[in-house]
Amino acid sequence: MDKEQYLSLPNDDLLRLFEENNYSLNLIDRTYGFSKSTSERLFKRRGINYNLIREERYKKIIEDYNKNPKLCKYCGKPIPWDQRKKDFCNSSCAASFNNKGLKKNFNYIQEVLLPKQKSIFINRLEKLYPGKYDTTSIVYINGLTKVKVIEKLTGDVIEILPETISRLIKDPNKLVFHKKTRERAKKLGSIRINHLTWDGKTVVLRSSYESDYAELLDSKKIKYEVESLRLKYFDSKSNKNRIAIPDFYIVDTNTIVEIKSDFTLDIQEMRDKFKVYQSLGYATVLILEHEEIDLNNIENLISPERLNKILNYNISKLKNQ
Repeated sequence: MDKEQYLSLPNDDLLRLFEENNYSLNLIDRTYGFSKSTSERLFKRRGINYNLIREERYKKIIEDYNKNPKLCKYCGKPIPWDQRKKDFCNSSCAASFNNKGLKKNFNYIQEVLLPKQKSIFINRLEKLYPGKYDTTSIVYINGLTKVKVIEKLTGDVIEILPETISRLIKDPNKLVFHKKTRERAKKLGSIRINHLTWDGKTVVLRSSYESDYAELLDSKKIKYEVESLRLKYFDSKSNKNRIAIPDFYIVDTNTIVEIKSDFTLDIQEMRDKFKVYQSLGYATVLILEHEEIDLNNIENLISPERLNKILNYNISKLKNQ
């Protein structure tokens, strides 16, 4: 059959031959290949809606599959057409099938392993903070993923990550070191304190320094807010606009208070923030290691050794960002 005889066939026969031969005309001497677009143009000239034919053919293929679908290897349920390449209907069946024959000793985990880990956690907590927390009323969340303890002096409920305690035991300086961003590192190493203010509000504090300052404000019945402001500032070290979230805002005096330790203070970053705070009309206060410090004159107010320590921390944190 030559090309002219092929193309003179009725539409239905030509379409069937095209599909059977993968859109090629198998002639005696050579093969003429037809792309999808060429086939569409050919049938369009003959008045055939080729896309509609393909859709109907595709629906028929799905209907034929649904009559005899592939079955899940574990539960035997039919696997839908769009997931036909999978062997299981869901991840639960896959895990059950692949873990068949494996035994998990849940009694050992509950009766031996968890109590042992809880005992280790209590010992580490007492070693770091002797007598500070009530270890008889500890609440364990999701095994040992998170722990809630009560501070004896204030009665505050504090959430602690056990991995934080284990890192602090090994090296207190590793509290916020992390290969990713500083925010992620701070999250990993933070202690969240749910604090009840003197006027009945519950606020979340992120360090013992903030907790001490909040107690001072409570004792003087000073109205304050915690992390309530969002202020845009320009970070001169990274040349980016960032959002500052001040630690405390004293309402009556329109004052922003930042609470830092030698380890968490970034001098240049704090100066960038204070510049914006002051331009917006806020008074500013920096509390460093429980002591109010003039940020503009900080180099002359602390010892050179302590200043070098702060700067070295800044360099280390910058490398880990």
